[in-house]
Amino acid sequence: MNTERGGFTAGWRSWWPELGGAALVLLLVLYPTSGLKSAVVWLGLFGSIMLARRNGRPWNAGGMGALLIGYGLVVGVTSGFSIDPSFSFRQVMKLVENMAAFLVVVNLAAATGGADRALRWFAMAMSAVAGLDTVRLIRDLAAGSDLLRDDRWFGSLLGYPTIAAAGYGVALMIMMAPLLHSRTWGSRLGVFGVMAVMLVILYFLQTRSVVLGLLIGAIVFIALAPVDAIRQAAVLGGVAAVLGALLLIPGAFRERLLSGGSPERAAIGRDAERLVREGVEREPFREWVGFGYGHKIFEKLHKTLPRREREASRVYDHAHNLLTETKVQSGAIGLLALGGMATAALFAAWRGFPPRTRREERMNAAVVSGALAVLLVYAQFSLFYAYLPALLFWALFGLWTTVAARPR
Repeated sequence: MNTERGGFTAGWRSWWPELGGAALVLLLVLYPTSGLKSAVVWLGLFGSIMLARRNGRPWNAGGMGALLIGYGLVVGVTSGFSIDPSFSFRQVMKLVENMAAFLVVVNLAAATGGADRALRWFAMAMSAVAGLDTVRLIRDLAAGSDLLRDDRWFGSLLGYPTIAAAGYGVALMIMMAPLLHSRTWGSRLGVFGVMAVMLVILYFLQTRSVVLGLLIGAIVFIALAPVDAIRQAAVLGGVAAVLGALLLIPGAFRERLLSGGSPERAAIGRDAERLVREGVEREPFREWVGFGYGHKIFEKLHKTLPRREREASRVYDHAHNLLTETKVQSGAIGLLALGGMATAALFAAWRGFPPRTRREERMNAAVVSGALAVLLVYAQFSLFYAYLPALLFWALFGLWTTVAARPR
């Protein structure tokens, strides 16, 4: 009896950190702009510093310290020229918090070998979100909503359809690791079932940028993952089957996919070009420093266009493109800082990517690289600087520097 109790206790002790970690990630995913997120980030930063001191390990920025400082300084300087300085400096503080999240992920993953654990927690959290969203979706369909033909679904716990789709797209890519590396067919079928549910939800969210991101992310994953030709073909076949189904199922999403580019996004881009051009003509320094850092700075500009002169059907809070948004917010030096950070990070990955002989590390690096590809493709067409996508980017970037760009 004592042995059984000891066994039960030992089993619980091995599971409660997993459940607790997944629950914490679930809360962060559901409330990415809350005070809870701020508390977790700053307490995590303090804890990672104390852990490093206790273990005699160097506390580090994943080799990206100079790049983070440089980017932060550029954003801070350009915010001094903002059309709304107080607003921009509040947004800078949110960027600093996301950078702190990056540092927490880097140091905890490096100190505890926690890359596997972090990926597993995120997969568990998103599986729970998918289960809850499925209940909500069935409820909406039962209430008479004709989502199959007429409209995208706005009922996800993750919020607006494009934001929710970004979260699911990242989750699908990360779950490729347990799908291909599970030791039993039962666990593989379980992972496959969860991924199938996520794909159904993605269909109802109707976000084309995430579909394209998943295609690019799958190519990145296949190119980097330590899997044989049969599994590569299986991944490609699965992606082709999903794309084929999306193109064959009749309804609004099929029409959106076959229509090509979005006329509304093109109109937003032309409005952005006009606002930048006219702003630079009035104040030439705007070409270099932009109009102020932060999500919704574009909205402050966009609403200045009279309705008869605005090409977009309404005022938007972001430019629906990462590069255009960066140019509006931080000008040419912001684009240079962002491009420099991306170039240096890719060079670090070229030097430090795990070899195929280290299969587990290589698999983690491949799925995180694919997930980042999903998010960056999505960012060329949708929101990037706020809410869940911003938190996902900095957390994934932290994991990526730990598993894909760490000097060997």
